[in-house]
Amino acid sequence: MKDLPGDGVPSTRARPAGGVPRRRGFLAGGLAAAAALGVGDLLDGQQKASAAVTRATADAAGADAAVAQAAVGSVDVVMLTPSTDTSGATNATAINNALSALGTAGGMVWLGAGTWYINEPISMPSYCVLRGTRGGVAAADTSPGEGTVITPVSGFASSYAVSAAIVLDGVTGVQLSDFTINGSEATSAVDGIAAYGTVSAAAFADLGIYGPTGNGINFVADGSSAADGCKAIRIMIQDPVGAGWNTVPSDTTAVDVHVQNAGGDGITITNGGNIRFIGCRSDLSGGSGWVIDHPGSGGGYTDAVVLVGCGTQRNEENGVRITNSSTTGAAWRDPVVISGCSFDEDGSGPVNSTSGDHTGGVYAGIWVEGNNRVWITGSTVFVGTLDYADGCPMYGLAAAPIGTDPGVPELVVMTGGHLNYAAGGAPVLNSGPATYFDISADVTSSPGYQTSTIDSRQGTAVLSAGTVTVTSPWLTAESRIFVSNTLAGGTPGYLYVSSQTGGSPGQFTISSSSKSDTSQVAWMIVSDG
Repeated sequence: MKDLPGDGVPSTRARPAGGVPRRRGFLAGGLAAAAALGVGDLLDGQQKASAAVTRATADAAGADAAVAQAAVGSVDVVMLTPSTDTSGATNATAINNALSALGTAGGMVWLGAGTWYINEPISMPSYCVLRGTRGGVAAADTSPGEGTVITPVSGFASSYAVSAAIVLDGVTGVQLSDFTINGSEATSAVDGIAAYGTVSAAAFADLGIYGPTGNGINFVADGSSAADGCKAIRIMIQDPVGAGWNTVPSDTTAVDVHVQNAGGDGITITNGGNIRFIGCRSDLSGGSGWVIDHPGSGGGYTDAVVLVGCGTQRNEENGVRITNSSTTGAAWRDPVVISGCSFDEDGSGPVNSTSGDHTGGVYAGIWVEGNNRVWITGSTVFVGTLDYADGCPMYGLAAAPIGTDPGVPELVVMTGGHLNYAAGGAPVLNSGPATYFDISADVTSSPGYQTSTIDSRQGTAVLSAGTVTVTSPWLTAESRIFVSNTLAGGTPGYLYVSSQTGGSPGQFTISSSSKSDTSQVAWMIVSDG
């Protein structure tokens, strides 16, 4: 593993022309008049800089990027403008040398607007800020006019354990903000941002990551050492070949993060707990919108993963897949809480290589498998037909076994919301069955796309010769059904449910102890497991 510059190991890179001394208050190149630029609060809860920055007026026509440095309170700020060298060597060297010169004392490297071609990773020292100009925009039209655009070139190479445009290797307190990474020109697998090992208190804001040939953001553990305490706000990740955000670390809070058109899963949580996603989205992924598989510490209802006001749309697999990757499927998993979320038109299935059409499949807006405990409130699943003409997803909420044991969900509870499902499906699938699977009466359901029909979980039926069969999409093999006599007919007897089977829809039979009972009876499905 290569040592990061600024972590106590002197940089071996040549400094850009003019040098960047670490002495505070030094202005490179004998600068003339300055323009004041507000720095302000970069990220909530992170180190701040708010003062005037003197910008270089030096000509950048040479091989090296123009550079200036100023003291901002107690924080050094280095400002760079991009070189026109499209090999990427000049810009990568200038940025890394500027960061290395700041060292672990901290400071900011501020990148001017334009395209920053780089041929190797930008490696961040602890307590340093890399900031762009005019914010990050993730779109196919990432031109210099969009602000600061960092672009790994086709010959991009990395000597780190991970390959990424920006690498955080075992560092603390790094901030990235206000730029776009355009990863579409790299010819090898290159992540947008990669964090390796024990990375603590990283903060990302106003970033766009477009077309990386690897993952958009990737956190990679180094043995037992993993990242912790990430903060992210207003991040747009588009068209990554891999996952949008892979392996979200523990103690992460993410607000307004949007993943779109990932080749793999949108957002994966496989090695962290106490995670909050607020107002985030994951759309059009080749896998599921979210995959949550957190081993936890075992036995305690702590360190929950929480989705609040989040959404998915048109992912090929599930909207959110809560799974258990242990061999038995029964190892401990920490709780998952879903509140006020909407999962729309997921489950279109993989694309047929011949026809180019999606193939559908057995997916759900919310899919829970293996030993897990999940609470859902005020959330919805809706069917769409844009990608799969028959409509998807097949199920609103599913609980299923997995592993050699197999493991089944310990607890799945839903209160309030709506479960829309496609033809051939049902509002719920409880094939585990879950140990405790409880869908409250204020959860409604409907079949098909844009339907106004609401499935009933209660109704009446008339006995014939002491028996009647009732169908309901809500029925599973584990459902609890209550029956009562509402209008006596013939010779009434004692009522009971003589059989029930799940399916699409399921059915149950109400029987009377009297074969001449022709009463009207009321039925109600009050729970689903």
